[in-house]
Amino acid sequence: MFFLFLTQQVAVVWAQSFGPRRTCGAVEHPDLVEASGLVKSRRHDDLLWTHNDSGDSARVFAIRTDGSHAGIIYLQNIDAVDWEDIAMGPGPDQSRDYLFIGDIGDNHSSRKSIQIHRFAEPEEKETIDGKLIRDVDTFRFVYPDGPRDAETLIADPLTKDLIIISKEINAARVYRAPFPQISGRVDTLIYETTWEHSLITAGDLSRDGQWLIIKNYTQVFIYQRNPDNHSFTQDTTFIVHYIPEPQGEAVAWDRSMMSFFTVSEVKRGIPAVLYSYSFHGEHSDFPYCKTPDSVK
Repeated sequence: MFFLFLTQQVAVVWAQSFGPRRTCGAVEHPDLVEASGLVKSRRHDDLLWTHNDSGDSARVFAIRTDGSHAGIIYLQNIDAVDWEDIAMGPGPDQSRDYLFIGDIGDNHSSRKSIQIHRFAEPEEKETIDGKLIRDVDTFRFVYPDGPRDAETLIADPLTKDLIIISKEINAARVYRAPFPQISGRVDTLIYETTWEHSLITAGDLSRDGQWLIIKNYTQVFIYQRNPDNHSFTQDTTFIVHYIPEPQGEAVAWDRSMMSFFTVSEVKRGIPAVLYSYSFHGEHSDFPYCKTPDSVK
């Protein structure tokens, strides 16, 4: 009990030490108007991957850490119904990192099944733009308790499970797709738990698997993994200082876990902007977005 208490106190200080918000830059590409998912590249230090919400084709945008455009990749023979989140995690080749696209949106709770697409992160930054991804695995799932809307996809680097968090008022239902995920069939997700969060729109798990970050439109939460059973429970939840954005639906850890990024949608004439929140402890050197916002 003392160990858990001590861990929680350390984590509280750590979680409260993010800020202030820093503006990295406006999102440059004119087609990226509804950024709904975000993940930091693990191969290319200055790149993030993002995509639009429903209504776009099966494409993923690469943006630099200043918001400028770096390229677009296209997924061959893939339909984009309602893409809501993107994650990074392990796959068949242990030497590669894989991108997971969560086609999990369902505003009317009417879809017969949802799907997650997996493909290896492109290795050569110089050939990203226009690249056609042919080798894509698609996993299809149904919920054990009926269709529902979700906007959060997590790839667990420790268990290789995929986690989906539903978007509901006062109830974030957590589901798991255990490893190995198998293409060509429809599997039933496993219900894990319910958290008392409203309208969760995005999440990301640190590359060491220890820190889960999730957000809704007005708050950002960080969960610490329980060392005893590997779970994320609400008694290790910490609220981070966060300035709401116009329709801000995405969040992503930096590789170092010393920063996290958010990005907004184009809304009411306000352009989409990439932001960063950095840990301002004594060992942080603010790797991105040097000037803090004047708004506190």
